[in-house]
Amino acid sequence: KAEGDRARSHYKKEASIDALYQEDCAQWLLLPEKSFDCVRYEVVKADKYGFITVDKKQYSSSPRFAGDKLTVAITYNSVIVLNEQHEAVVHHSRLYGVRRKSMVWQPYLDLLSRRPRAIKYTSIYDHFPEVWTQYLKACTEDEQKEALRLLGTLLKNDDFTLLNQALNDVSAHGHPSVD
Repeated sequence: KAEGDRARSHYKKEASIDALYQEDCAQWLLLPEKSFDCVRYEVVKADKYGFITVDKKQYSSSPRFAGDKLTVAITYNSVIVLNEQHEAVVHHSRLYGVRRKSMVWQPYLDLLSRRPRAIKYTSIYDHFPEVWTQYLKACTEDEQKEALRLLGTLLKNDDFTLLNQALNDVSAHGHPSVD
């Protein structure tokens, strides 16, 4: 039905719809051969904890970049922190709405597992779920080291839900070991 309608005269231009379409086709541009990444790059400075601010939202980088200038690749759905060689250090989903902070724990947990006594000088207890804060405070230094190393391994998607449930289940029987 639509193909038969092409022969009809356009209501305003006094020419057939098919002829007008052919004129439009002649004006089309070719698509570029190379793909185009729709990315905005910004250079931002990390605070003393390694957090950067993009569009009034905070994203973690790594404690080793505290106070440094970092390049950030910003797309519609992600924020990627890059090092000096423009290699990705941390990937974040871009924050919209009321959420103001995105945290990727692995770089912080790796550093803290090497120096567990430093945990009392950090604000990590403010960021951890309550069950993990209480567990880590009750651990010895060696247990903290092992627990932080385990968390760094298990916490791949930055979701504590399953880990909180597991810790609650085993804590019901007393202070659990990392094993």
